[in-house]
Amino acid sequence: MKYLSIVVLFVLGLFILACDDDNSVYGDTTDMDVDFPDMAWFPDDYNPGGGGGGGGGGGGGSDAPVTDEDSTTGSDEDITEGDETDVPKCIAGTTSTAEQQEAYNELNRLRGINGLYPLLYQHSDDAFTQECSLIIAANEKLSHDPSSSWSCFSDDAHTGCAGSNIYIRWGQIEEVSPQDILYALLIDKDVALLGHRRNFLDPWLRSTSFGRADDIPNDVVGSAMMVSDRVSGEMPGSSSHEHLMVPYPYHVYPAELVDGETYFSFTVVVDKFVKQNNAYVDFSTTSITVEPEDGGAKLSVTKRSFDNQYYGVPNVLMWLVPDVEEGVSYKVTIRNVRYEETSFDYNYTFILQ
Repeated sequence: MKYLSIVVLFVLGLFILACDDDNSVYGDTTDMDVDFPDMAWFPDDYNPGGGGGGGGGGGGGSDAPVTDEDSTTGSDEDITEGDETDVPKCIAGTTSTAEQQEAYNELNRLRGINGLYPLLYQHSDDAFTQECSLIIAANEKLSHDPSSSWSCFSDDAHTGCAGSNIYIRWGQIEEVSPQDILYALLIDKDVALLGHRRNFLDPWLRSTSFGRADDIPNDVVGSAMMVSDRVSGEMPGSSSHEHLMVPYPYHVYPAELVDGETYFSFTVVVDKFVKQNNAYVDFSTTSITVEPEDGGAKLSVTKRSFDNQYYGVPNVLMWLVPDVEEGVSYKVTIRNVRYEETSFDYNYTFILQ
């Protein structure tokens, strides 16, 4: 049975939805057309990670640009405004390069905070994410398996919706930026298993594509961001066997992404070479403490839960910190994470700014 989770946000009379399901998050690798190569640099010996009790971070080494025989230079002359979308006429149009860059750069920046390998931008997926965005706006609903009876249906739309984190909003759509869309998906309010966030922060994710379609007369916007292109086998940058922590939030993190009603999350990669093995991480007896780094009372941790389904990396520990404050440096200690009959402890810090 297909699992569907929906986040609904009511803010100032605006209605926002985003959804994902477990059939849309894992796919075979594909060839990539790389635009914006000046923003996608892969250090030769880049090694994201950090052991138990330590932080993330990449290794040193000389920088080398990702190249592809179909790559463009990413220069100003390659910046395009996009072709106009006309939802009532089922014309998908294209998303402007500037908006694609905004979503792409911000996602890579946030992944970089966790020491994760930077994504490529895959323009060959733009048709899929754009057509998916079109049918979301045209039908004013979300699905990863849209029916052929939907208005503006196409095979490309189905492919895009099946492989993307998807989003819809009604009201004041002219104020919606690509970053707003990305942030709503990362916050994952009311999404029980944090599927969007786990997809975006998956160390095995290799590329992305961003599309949006604005139905101006009806004041609705649909959007899709591809998350199905994953590296098979060994995790990028996996030159060591140290565990990799993927906490949210981590280090210096945007305050817009966390408040007392936002779930914190912690994923650990114990096996960088066989992804499926990470499903055997056991959080059933794990404890969590959150306390100010300079001393003071521990904060209340509520609604602790965990999951081992295949959204990105197949393990996540989740909890709320109702009294978290902006501008305070906190230490998080996670004890008794079990894997192969061995217990591990982890600690890290974060500050919301």
